[in-house]
Amino acid sequence: MAGLPADYIVRQLANFENGDRSNGLMHEIAKALDENERKAVADYYSHMKAPRVETYTGTSAQQIAQGRGLAKQGDWNQGVPPCSQCHGLEGEGVGGTFPRLAAQSAGYLEKQLLDWKKGDRTGDPLNLMTGVASKLDDTEIAAVAAYYASLSGDKPPVEATP
Repeated sequence: MAGLPADYIVRQLANFENGDRSNGLMHEIAKALDENERKAVADYYSHMKAPRVETYTGTSAQQIAQGRGLAKQGDWNQGVPPCSQCHGLEGEGVGGTFPRLAAQSAGYLEKQLLDWKKGDRTGDPLNLMTGVASKLDDTEIAAVAAYYASLSGDKPPVEATP
């Protein structure tokens, strides 16, 4: 959560509370927080610098290259747009709607994509991630996760334009 926009974090806490994101522990935590506490938590985490995480030890240059291709060009034959179209050119995030992917843990990113694919996670704008993840196979999901985990995450998020 470190470095994610505060409004994104507030929205995710609401998603945990209402079940759009499934996690028993987070459901109880989110349910226990009032609006001001959620904003305080979100503000705290949004001002933290994201730590650098290690990629999976089994990550190969070929897997990262495959992930880079999907992130930058997508796969229009499968109806998969590039991740960069919503999450920024280097996965830095855009506004409070599309979070930073760069430097996130590969395991975390992979789990989230699999959750969208299975329908265990919802609450994304216009169900965009549900549609995208459902078109990726597990190898492609792992490749995208490995690519974003390999990035530094040093770029600030892009401000959304109205």
